[in-house]
Amino acid sequence: MYRLNEEEAIEVLSRVNNMDVVYATHDIIAACQTAIKALKYRLPEKITHEATLAVCPTCPRCKNVVGEKVELFGKITIAIPNYCHFCGQRIKW
Repeated sequence: MYRLNEEEAIEVLSRVNNMDVVYATHDIIAACQTAIKALKYRLPEKITHEATLAVCPTCPRCKNVVGEKVELFGKITIAIPNYCHFCGQRIKW
């Protein structure tokens, strides 16, 4: 069975999404657009620092602060998640 990675799947679905309406119904086009949007969340994006004074790590998609202050062994540290807990965007650190 042939498998595509996320970037290849987005490319293929984009081609189907751009097909002539004679060959693709509106349901197929809508399904392709939804799949492309969902797959883009799986592609890791580098964090930014736009939310608060360029100090806190920020999700590149929704601009909310990612990471939480947690106490671990008596020290305060920032938990580094792999995904934004607001929008689901995969985070690349």
